[in-house]
Amino acid sequence: MQLTLVPAIERSPRLLTAAQTLVGRLVLIAIAWLLLVLLNYQWPLPTVAALALFILWPQYRREWLSLATVGFWLFGFQWFGEQAIAEQLQLFALGPAASAVAPLISLALAVLLIGGIHALLFQLPRWNIRPLAGAIILYAVLAILASYAPLAEPWRAVLWLFLIYWSRFFWFGAYTLHDWNRPLPGRWRQLSHALPFWSPSDIPYPKAAAYLQRIEAKDAEAAAVSQLKGVKLLYWALWLVLFTALFKATFYGYGELFGGYVRLVRDQGELLLGADSWAVATGIVIPQWLHVDDYFRTFDYCAVTACDDSWRNWKAIGARFIEDLLWTAVMGHVAIGIVRLAGYNALRNTVNPVASRSIADFWNRYNYYFKELLVNLFYFPAFLSLRFCPPWLRMYLAVIFAVCFGNFLFHLVRGIDSTIRYGVWDAVWEFRTFFLYTLILAHGIFLSQYINERRRGRKSWLERRIATPVIVLGFFCLATVFVDHRRGTSIESQLKFILSLFGLN
Repeated sequence: MQLTLVPAIERSPRLLTAAQTLVGRLVLIAIAWLLLVLLNYQWPLPTVAALALFILWPQYRREWLSLATVGFWLFGFQWFGEQAIAEQLQLFALGPAASAVAPLISLALAVLLIGGIHALLFQLPRWNIRPLAGAIILYAVLAILASYAPLAEPWRAVLWLFLIYWSRFFWFGAYTLHDWNRPLPGRWRQLSHALPFWSPSDIPYPKAAAYLQRIEAKDAEAAAVSQLKGVKLLYWALWLVLFTALFKATFYGYGELFGGYVRLVRDQGELLLGADSWAVATGIVIPQWLHVDDYFRTFDYCAVTACDDSWRNWKAIGARFIEDLLWTAVMGHVAIGIVRLAGYNALRNTVNPVASRSIADFWNRYNYYFKELLVNLFYFPAFLSLRFCPPWLRMYLAVIFAVCFGNFLFHLVRGIDSTIRYGVWDAVWEFRTFFLYTLILAHGIFLSQYINERRRGRKSWLERRIATPVIVLGFFCLATVFVDHRRGTSIESQLKFILSLFGLN
């Protein structure tokens, strides 16, 4: 009998049959609640209450999705940027009663306006203009007007309020606008699939309404398979949370777990699980050479000193890279786990990125749905529009358009707070180091695809097992130095940090 950390429970005929019974469904709901609580999920009870509707009455799945999503818009208002919205509403000098309902009223009006704008954008193909291109241009024009037009403060606040809401819905609507010439569900149902209850992320998990229609379980057995896979993914996320806590406790000296902390005290070897009052002596002594400083603290120190400790810098950047991998995997596993429990058999967001065979393969495995957003909305439209170019140039320009322009635009829209605070041009300038990252990433992905196309998998064992992982993981470790959204970080300090890794000061 083979023992696995996360067993393939969806392949068990007995469990598959049990999951289709009433008792089995109730057990699934209870297990989902327990796992979400252990994962310290923000709203375990409302989420499980919504899942109960999907699991017990799957014939109304689409109606439940609309209802649950709109409910989470209202009760999970911080998803939209509660502080930024409150700052704009303060300019209207509303009374206490009006201030309490103003956010909900502004959300309702913004949703109606977004729906109306989408209806107008769907008419653009008559003039050979893509609806998504029209949405991007309109968003940019409104942001520039809100930043620099001589508007009275209430009107400027109204414009910013609308852009705050639209920025959260933007990429969900972008998928709908991209699929303008395909059969889709009703327009308002599409909007209710935006920012769904299973994830507060700006990245559409998993894509949008048209994709959800394709992966929806069509019968009870398919739903049971999807739900068992959802439980398995949440269980796998729990293991990753445990590993992350132990990783951080080992190298940083502390880590979060079950809403409390894990801390390894280096001189006493004390392991604290959960609350600090629950202490278990372990006798573990962590060597000092394994201690890792916080990456940003290490980077800032390097920016103002000689920065001659290469080993310290390598540890900091390596730990940050691993932590980002684990965080992305956990967030994606939880979101897709809930999606599967709702009866949509979606693909995983992160699948063993350390086993990647190339830079492009890592990008596909690391954050699948973000990659899909860039590929579907930017890469393929550019690639199909460049038929006159040689194949290599066509692929190169499409990669540049997706990974540079699309990636940069996504983060600029998500960073609407910076745009409000500094204006459009200053916000774009603050993202200059991130734009350099997108350029490096785009060229790495293109060269990876180009070389693999020419070699067709002809690699020695040494290349496959040692050289390729070192190159791929090293590339992303170094490239992420330029992913620093803190105001005032310069490209010069980032280049200095990278040179310090190789003993070059």
